[in-house]
Amino acid sequence: MRLNGQYCSLRLVEIEDAEFIVSLRTDEKKSQFLSKTRSSVEKQVEWIEHYKEREREGSEYYFIVEDSFGQRVGTYRLYDIKSHSATPGSWIMIDGVELPVTIESVLLMYAFVFESLNKHKIIFDVMKGNKRVIRFHQGYGSVFTHENEEFKYFEFTSEQFPKMKAKLGKYIGLQDA
Repeated sequence: MRLNGQYCSLRLVEIEDAEFIVSLRTDEKKSQFLSKTRSSVEKQVEWIEHYKEREREGSEYYFIVEDSFGQRVGTYRLYDIKSHSATPGSWIMIDGVELPVTIESVLLMYAFVFESLNKHKIIFDVMKGNKRVIRFHQGYGSVFTHENEEFKYFEFTSEQFPKMKAKLGKYIGLQDA
């Protein structure tokens, strides 16, 4: 499965991506707001093998973000898939990724949730210290629902998606926005 956009695409993770994933998730700066990952490529391979079972069941999807040249530039995961909702996370990009790639990766994920999986709501959390990501999500209309000591929780519905897509699409110059 591949979700194609103008600036990037999302493709399902494969075993060969283990080293790339470990390099991103063990980078101190990049992983500061993500759950911790071991620095073992072998353990990541094992995790991907088990994940592939969940992918086949449709209970989880883990994507590699590729730029328009086919270069791996990030990861993005969809989990906690329920009858009406899903949770995106593990969204992490290499340094120097162009803004349109970053934004379009979110648009592709949300389109997948709302249009392909036919879910009504996206539910996600952001670590409180990750102020830049919190501002991004609030900027396109995500609704803050609650918080605890560590996280802020948000929701975004399928009804909001066309407006978000138009707003962010125009911002990055998408032709079909």
